[in-house]
Amino acid sequence: MPPSATSRLSWRRPEAGLAVHILRYEQRSRAAERAASRKAAAICIWRLRGTAILPNGLEVARDQWGVPWAVVDGSRIPLSLSHADGWAAAAAHPRIRVGIDVEPAQELPAAFARYYLSPSEMGALGGWKDRPTALVAAWTLKEAALKASGRGLSVPPGTVRIRSMSPGGRAALEDLTGFELAAACWRDEGAVVAVACAG
Repeated sequence: MPPSATSRLSWRRPEAGLAVHILRYEQRSRAAERAASRKAAAICIWRLRGTAILPNGLEVARDQWGVPWAVVDGSRIPLSLSHADGWAAAAAHPRIRVGIDVEPAQELPAAFARYYLSPSEMGALGGWKDRPTALVAAWTLKEAALKASGRGLSVPPGTVRIRSMSPGGRAALEDLTGFELAAACWRDEGAVVAVACAG
């Protein structure tokens, strides 16, 4: 894989134990997407564990529902991966399930919202600072939350409801099946990124 154009956002919230890494890659192919996601995952695991791990030294296993886990020294670490149009992202936590989604920052047609947002959720997006990308932000939040719950898009996006979004990106979500979720969403250069934790 060629070097990434940007690999600058490494975020670790020690109080939450959450590591996130986002990178931009040039080559557009399935192999490049997988390699970029694996690189982002290896950086997350390094941030959590404090020891470097090469991307090819990281085993990414999937459970019976298809949820990815990092396997390091025989231990499973909750992991989430995402890639879209030249962006790759990973999130990891030492104990609880995480979900991440990255999408290009773009304006979506208003009609698109009817597929995954209720009228009350449309009002909840008022806290998102970048109005043209509000629908993308809503989508990334829902996908990250569904990944964190271990269900992904095997259930309808309406299973998770957006109750509010703060200007700082924190989101209040309600999972209609009872999962407890915490989430945040932000702009990173030309992408919108959301991370959620379940538990």
